[in-house]
Amino acid sequence: TDVGWSYAPGAAYRPDLARYQGTLQPLAQQELRG
Repeated sequence: TDVGWSYAPGAAYRPDLARYQGTLQPLAQQELRG
């Protein structure tokens, strides 16, 4: 799974929750909350 966006905030920071399902979805949501 590619979670590189978590470590590359900026222009490339485009979190797509549709790509992260299962156990990664809560993680992605946590990243979005800051």
